[in-house]
Amino acid sequence: MTIPSTLQSFAATWSSYYGNHQAVSISVKALHLAGTMVGGGAALFLDRQVLRGLRQSPAERRAVLAQLEGAHRVVVPAFVVILLTGIMMAGADLDTFVGSTLFWVKTGLTAVLAVNGALLVAAESSATAVTTAWGRVAASATASLALWFVILYLGTWLTVAA
Repeated sequence: MTIPSTLQSFAATWSSYYGNHQAVSISVKALHLAGTMVGGGAALFLDRQVLRGLRQSPAERRAVLAQLEGAHRVVVPAFVVILLTGIMMAGADLDTFVGSTLFWVKTGLTAVLAVNGALLVAAESSATAVTTAWGRVAASATASLALWFVILYLGTWLTVAA
């Protein structure tokens, strides 16, 4: 894949700065991990609550739906931090990551996670504690659980492979 010269120039400048300022590189990595802990942790907790809701009463399901609504205020900003810091880390070694199949798989799954989040919001807005839409919410929660763990695994693998 050919990288446009403007992007290459910007990436070279960023790579030099990132590589020569340890506090910057450590801060970016720490923010990436913090976003993963906060956003991913909140998402995983709520995904489990949704799946438990399959066996719960309508009143308990309503409480889970209320929790889901509030979670977006935590998960979405954390996900944005993950995306921005991921772009910053990839930009620091653009030549390595552009040619990495592993990077593109992780990036694609991250996009799938974002789409799944949007589908979860749509499903939860149409779900009530007793409707069949709860099955769509649970399916989205199951996908979310799997995606967060697979993306974490690939990200860990990527740090070793890069």
